[in-house]
Amino acid sequence: MIFGINMRIIAKELFYILGLAFLTYFVMEIFWQGIVLSYFNINWVLLLWVITAILIVLISNKKNGNK
Repeated sequence: MIFGINMRIIAKELFYILGLAFLTYFVMEIFWQGIVLSYFNINWVLLLWVITAILIVLISNKKNGNK
């Protein structure tokens, strides 16, 4: 039970951090092209963000008793 609660909190916090990071990098790329993409690919952040969102949904379904 404690593992599920902690995992849900960690997943939500990671979701918020990755969403804010993606938004920040996206805006930076609009104003200064190449400032972020020259160092790493923004798609990795977006992929982790989507995986975290799916994890949150799965954890929430287990909490409610749905499988």
